[in-house]
Amino acid sequence: MTERNFLNNLVSVTMFNQGQASKIFNRLQSEKQIIVLKNNNPTAILLSPDEYDRLINLAADGEKMR
Repeated sequence: MTERNFLNNLVSVTMFNQGQASKIFNRLQSEKQIIVLKNNNPTAILLSPDEYDRLINLAADGEKMR
């Protein structure tokens, strides 16, 4: 992920408090992950279903190699 993409994937928890959760969730249709900031610190990462599945499959493949 480039620095520009990384910065575009940041949202403040304030956006959730202002009722913009739906807008944020809609972004996951085109973005793999969104990083939620609280007091300018990462507090959560939202993943698209496709990205979640990809990571689960990677983890499962890693377990098979053990």
